[in-house]
Amino acid sequence: MKPSKGVNPVVCNGGYVHHKFFGCPRCGKEVGGYVITGDGPDDWSTHKDNYCPECGQKIDWSGVNFFAIS
Repeated sequence: MKPSKGVNPVVCNGGYVHHKFFGCPRCGKEVGGYVITGDGPDDWSTHKDNYCPECGQKIDWSGVNFFAIS
């Protein structure tokens, strides 16, 4: 059963050069970040999971600034 209360994700460093992402505050699994779409010069998009795929924690994206991971 998934927890009902959502929490904001945390900024994580994936250990790669310039690789930061939003992680689950409970287990650290990636729940959001930038992805390459290949659609042209501005080929970046964002992804945001509503629940952590690892532990099921509900993620609350309200007020989250994606520039925090740039």
